[in-house]
This record gives sequence, C-alpha cells and structure tokens, in this order.
Amino acid sequence: MTSLSNIKIGRKIALVLGGIVLLLAGLSVLSLWGTSSNQKASTTVVQRLTKARLAESITGESAAIAQDIGTMVLSGKTTDDALTRVAEAKKIRAAALEEFKALADTPTSVKHGADMADAVQGAAVHLENVMGALKAHRAVDAAKGYRLYTEAALALRVKAKEAALFQTTKAAESEKVSQDTASTIWISLIIGSLFALAAAIFGGIVLARSITVPLGKTVTLLDSVATGDIRQDVLPELLARRDEIGMLGKSVQAKIHAKIHGDGEARGCPTTAQARRSVWTSPHPSHPSKG
Repeated sequence: MTSLSNIKIGRKIALVLGGIVLLLAGLSVLSLWGTSSNQKASTTVVQRLTKARLAESITGESAAIAQDIGTMVLSGKTTDDALTRVAEAKKIRAAALEEFKALADTPTSVKHGADMADAVQGAAVHLENVMGALKAHRAVDAAKGYRLYTEAALALRVKAKEAALFQTTKAAESEKVSQDTASTIWISLIIGSLFALAAAIFGGIVLARSITVPLGKTVTLLDSVATGDIRQDVLPELLARRDEIGMLGKSVQAKIHAKIHGDGEARGCPTTAQARRSVWTSPHPSHPSKG
C-alpha cells in the first residue's frame, strides 16, 4: 500500500477533495431519490383517496336512486322529476364506476371494481322491472320488484363501502410509509452532512500536517545551509519520501554533500566528518571563528 508521504501533493489534494465530492454526490443522489419516492407516494395516496371518493359516490347515488324509486312505488305512479333524478344519479354512478375501474392498479382494487359492476347490473334488472310495473300501474308487482331491488342495491352499497374502506386504509398506510421514509432520508442527510464536514476537517488537518510539518523542517535546514551550517543532514524520513518534499530534501542533501566534499578537498580532509568539521570551524562570513 502506498504511504501518504509517497503520494504527490497534487494527488493528495485531489484524493481529499475527490472523496468529499463523492460523499456530497452520494448525499445529492439520496436527496433526489427521497424526493422521487415522496412524489410517487403522494401520487399513490391521491389515487387511493380518489378511488375511495368514487366508491362513496357510488354508494350515495345508489341510495338516492333507491329513495326516488321508493317514493314512486309508495305513490303508485312515476313522476318526471323523480325519473330525471334517477337518470342523473345512474349517469353519475356509471361515470364513477368507470373511473374507479380505470384507476384500479392492484388485484384487490380490480376485484372491487368488478364486484360493484356486477352488483350494478344485477340491481339494474330489478330496477327495470319496478319501472315497468309502475308504468303499467301494477302496484303489487312494483312493490315486490322494489323489495328485490333494495336487496340488490344494499349489496351494491356494501361492496362500495368495502372498496372505500380498503382504499382509505391503504391511503393512510401509504401516508405513514411516506412520512417514515422522509424522516429516514432527512436523518441520513443530516448524518451524512455532518460526516462530510468532519471528513473535510480531518482530511484538511491530515493533508496540512503531511505537507507543512516536513516542509517546515526542510526549509529550516535549507536556511541553515544558506548560512553555512552543514553539520546536519536531511532527516532520513524526508529523504525517503517520494513526493515534492522528498525531492526538495534530496536536493538540499546533495547541496550539503557538495559543499562538504568541495571544501574538504580544498583543505585536504580525508573523511566527510573531518571535512564537515573543517568547513564549520573555518572562518565564514556568516559565523565567527572559534578561539
């Protein structure tokens, strides 16, 4: 594994910033996913509430039809106003049923739509019998037919209420799931943001220490060499680095050695240590002579 000290400074910065950018990108993706999920959940809730409203509309219109038919049966005759109301209620109920079936997106919803459609057709047969008996002024037959119609209409209302209750329950469940998902996403975003902030601070500190500390040591040694003090070599850990700081340390070490060997040969010193002492103890503009 490559040590941090062997990575170029530019690459170190790129790694730290790249990691932070990737983390922020992940948080952005999470946020977009959360927004999309909430939108889908909201759409599902709206559709379920719409189907519940349609089922309740079927129940209400069926009850209105039964009331108007019952009024005509009691009076023993049909009236234009009652017939108009019945026709309008049947039209509204049929439209609501078709819209419910069009919005049905689960097997249960499809079954509810089919059951209500069968119930409407069954009630329609008895309704026609009642209307025929009323027009023929057969009060007894109209009353018998009305009892059959009320039974069919009651079955229709039961199925419609069952469908409405199912859609309302599912809408509440979807709303709860949506709220839980939103809370989870917000918590994840907050934790992720705090983690990104901590990672940025920690990465900055590590990056700064890996650059400034060895660079400061190298600069101090370079200042000493500039004043003629060549008693110290560059630290081995700096020479072992393969980044720009290591290159600078090697250059300083080469300058020290060149200074030592050059001056040592001029003074006839056989060893590097003697040459180093000779250079340091010789008169130099930057420091006073010993003695």
